[in-house]
Formats: sequence, structure tokens, C-alpha cells
Amino acid sequence: MNDPFQQLQDELAELNKAYREKLPGKICALEEAWEEVRQAPEQIEVLKNFHLKVHSLAGSGATYGLPELSASARKLELALNDLIQAEMAGFDRKKGAIQLLFDELKLTVAELAPSGAPAPVEPGPTLPEPAPVIEAPVPRRRASDCPANPSLKEGEPPSHCEKSPYKEIYNRSIWLIEAGEADRESAGYQLSYFGYRVNRFQSLTHIPDEAFGQLPAALIFDLADPQKQLDTPAELAQIKRFNKAAVPLIFLSEHADLETRLDAVRKGGKAYLIKPFKTLELIDILDNLTSPAKPDPYEILVIDDDSSVADYYSTILSSAGMRTRIVNQPAEALKVLADQNFDLVLMDFYMPGCSGPELAAVIRQQQAYVSIPIVYLSGEKNRNQQLAAMSQGADDFLTKPITPAHLKTAVTNRAQRSRVLRELMVRDSLTGLLNHTETKARLNAEVARAKRNAEPLAFAMVDIDHFKRVNDTYGHLVGDSVIKSISRLLRQRLRKTDTIGRYGGEEFAVILPSTAAQNARQILDEIREKFSHIRFQGETAEFSATFSCGVAAYPQYHAPIELNAAADQALYQAKKSGRNRVVVAEPGMPSQKP
Repeated sequence: MNDPFQQLQDELAELNKAYREKLPGKICALEEAWEEVRQAPEQIEVLKNFHLKVHSLAGSGATYGLPELSASARKLELALNDLIQAEMAGFDRKKGAIQLLFDELKLTVAELAPSGAPAPVEPGPTLPEPAPVIEAPVPRRRASDCPANPSLKEGEPPSHCEKSPYKEIYNRSIWLIEAGEADRESAGYQLSYFGYRVNRFQSLTHIPDEAFGQLPAALIFDLADPQKQLDTPAELAQIKRFNKAAVPLIFLSEHADLETRLDAVRKGGKAYLIKPFKTLELIDILDNLTSPAKPDPYEILVIDDDSSVADYYSTILSSAGMRTRIVNQPAEALKVLADQNFDLVLMDFYMPGCSGPELAAVIRQQQAYVSIPIVYLSGEKNRNQQLAAMSQGADDFLTKPITPAHLKTAVTNRAQRSRVLRELMVRDSLTGLLNHTETKARLNAEVARAKRNAEPLAFAMVDIDHFKRVNDTYGHLVGDSVIKSISRLLRQRLRKTDTIGRYGGEEFAVILPSTAAQNARQILDEIREKFSHIRFQGETAEFSATFSCGVAAYPQYHAPIELNAAADQALYQAKKSGRNRVVVAEPGMPSQKP
């Protein structure tokens, strides 16, 4: 199998071959455009159309490593520029020179064999990874776990099955080495509610050989004095075995001195917690060590009327792990922007019917797209023209030809900053969940998608029971830990395609696409049950908390506002009925508020 660099070379070679094969057709289109100019020399728009086609050929020729083609087209383009600036004055006198330049361009094209290869692609520098997104890891499940969906392939994210609740999606095997019994509940049993399976052993030497057939995701040492309790040759040999297999080691201890910490680091420890600690601290460490969230690829919208050029740059960006969508008709850009969230728009400067600056101005007039970076990619080298274009709302101007490494770096850097800023704007700072405004926007979008695809959709409102009492009794810092725990649990137990938002102080909203009401109730009821068993640590005592939940579903409730209101009323019924339960909205449900 080719390495990524060689694969990119091969793909660009294929595009180059296809581009050369299309050159005769491009010249025919230019012939027709030039004939229109000759027949109607008084119509400057006809000349501008011819100029646009020549400009496109100059840019695409440079892009595909054909400098002679680009230079020949560029000379003709400059002559046409002068004529346009003069508003066609002196056309009869200049048309002979323009014809000669056009003939030179045609001769250059005729000399280009379609079998040529593109200019070599220089390996670019190592690019930065996409910025981390505050989102749960993608849950995976075996197809056999979802009997109602036999088409589900191994490793694919499942839909919410009709006959099976959505559970055990975030399981991680953890081995716990503990010499005593004191902390079994806090260090071991609590982890199961967050999707981890815990196997306990009294010491490293008590681990049976057959257990090593599948190593754990992490190894936790819950020992009074790990420095003295992990010092035998057999234990040290086992630790080296785990280090060699890259199994993260986590130490829990009452000792906070530097010597003990250093010993843990030298044994390969990746984390060290001082007892007593909050369960959520351990969960955060486990999540980061065992399932670091892989950021989604950057989403790039490429707008260029020349499909060959758009394909070329799309291929380069795709080779860097980005997802691209191409639009060849500028008029379609707004429709595509409304259908998908993009991290950056890469567009041509000169396009028929709507120039790059004009399209940028239209995009910037809409509040939803104000923060999306817009980058021009064009053969326009006039600095004044570039600055004038950027004044319409663009963020950068890249000049053709551009090396793949330069393009990847420029787009990655802009997209990375765009995503970080967007996440800061749409996410709650305490939980990392979507904020109220963004959650409502997602609900509108998901309802529209459900209508288009004729699929069900569930919407749930979740509220922590007696949360004011928690704050009053244990303090707001402890209350924050309860909020973070439920947000963590929701993110771990739901799919990545589900939307989770913090609607208010202790209130959350969940959007579950392709999910019927009863399925959603079963899923959330399982989460409710697990949450009710989690123990939280106050200063003077431990306590548990519960939540109530209301569920409403499309198409029973058609509009987003109806779904919201119905789920809210179902939540009220859950509270009224005794709390710590999930209620599905039904027509005729009382509309009183608590």
C-alpha cells in the first residue's frame, strides 16, 4: 500500500492527465467567447466573460504545473485587462494584437501532450493536529449488540435499536490493584457507573496468566504506600511488562511527598491522585488516558467555477485529513452553507455571475456566517486588487500557484483558530456541553433533517432533583461537581451523533436523531439509574443525587417549539409524580408548571 505522500502524487497525476485532456475543450470555449467579442465589440460584458475564461486558464495552468500555459494565458489576460480598464476604447486597433496572443495560447495548448505528469510535490512540514473539540469519544459497539439493526457493521456507531436499549457503549477494562478493602466503593465500584469494567487484584503477582490475553485500558494502584508495596523483583518485572505494552499506570495514595511521587513517575505512572479524591477526577484521568477524543476532520468548503482546479485543491486538503465539499456554482454556496457547518471557505476570486468579493460580502451579511474564515485562492497578483477584495470580509489571499505544503498549512492554521473560537462561543464553560442558544439551533436543524428524511427524532429535558438543596447543604463547588458528573455521564452513554446541551443551571437538553420516544425513554432511564448510584463527596458527608426527565418525539410533535414545550411538560409530570423518573409526553398532558 502506498504511503500518504505517494498516494497524493498518484492522485495529482491522474488529475493532471484529466486536465490536459480537457484543454482542447477549454480552447473551443475560448474560441466561442472570442468570436462573441468580435461580433459585439461594444458590449463590455462579453469581453469580461472572455477575460474570465482566460484568467481561469492562467490560474489552472499554474496549478497543474504547466508554467508555459500559465505564462501564455497571463499575457493575454493582461492585454484584456488594459482593454477593460479603457472600457473597450481602441478595440479595433488592439484586436489584432489580442488575436496574436490568443493564437500563441492555442499553439501552447497544442504542444502539451495529455500524458505529461504534474510537477513534483515537495513533502510539506508536519502539520499541527486539529484543535481538540470538547466532545465525547465516538462510542463503538458490535453489530451483534443491536439485533434490530442487522445491517450494522462491526465497529460502526449504532443507531438506537428498536429492541435493545443503548448501553455498554463506553466500556473500558480497568485492572485495580488494591491491598485493602477501604476504598473498594470509591475507587472501584463507582467507575462502573461511568462505563468502566473493573477487575480487582490484591497485588500484581495475583494476576492470573490467562488474564494477560487481553490487557486492560489502564492499571490503577490503590495502595497505602506504593513505593514500598511495589518493590519486589516480580512486581517490578510486571510493571515493566505493562510499560512495554503502553498500558497507562495510575497511582492512588495518601502520600503527597516528592519522593513517593518520583517513584511513581519512575515506575511509569501517568497520573497520581492524593486520597481522598473526587470520583470525577479519576474519571477525567481515565477518559483522557484511555480514550483521548479524536477531533473531527476540518470541514472545508471549496468554491471555484473551474471543476478541475477545485478537484486539485480538494485532493490536496483531503490528503491532510480534511473533509471538503466542492461548489462550482457560486449561487449554490448559501444553500450549502445552511446545510453544513464549515471551518473555512476557500474560494476563487474571479467567477462568472458572482465574483469572490461579492459572494464574500453576501456571506458576511448573515450573522450565522460572520465567524467563518474566508480565504481567496486566485492567480490575481495585483496587491491593490487583493487588499480591496479582503475589505469585503475575507481573511486571507493565497496566490496561485501554491505548493501543497503551503496550502495545507495556511488552511489548517485558519481552520484551527476558527474551530477554537466557535467552540468558545457555543459551549458552556463548566461542562463543555453546548449552550442554550446553540442547543436550540441544533434542535431546529435536526427537526428539519428529520422531516427531510422522514425519520423519528426524540428530544429530552433533564433536570437534577432538589439541586438547590445540594447547593445549600454542600456548597456551590460540590454542586458544580454534580453538574459535571451528569454531563460526563450523558456524553459517555450517548452517541456522538446525539446532541447534548446545558439548557440552564441544572437543566440539560438531549437531541436523539433517528430515535423513537420509547427508545429514548429506555436509554435515558438507564442513565438515570446509573446516575442515582454515584456517590458525591461533601466536606462532612457523602450523598447521592437523582434527575427527572421528560421526552417528546417527532413526528408526534412537528415543530421544534412544540417538542420543547411537550418535553418540558413531561419533565414537570416526572417531578410531580415523585421525581427520579423518565416520562414520555402524550397528547392531553396537563400544562401546569411547578
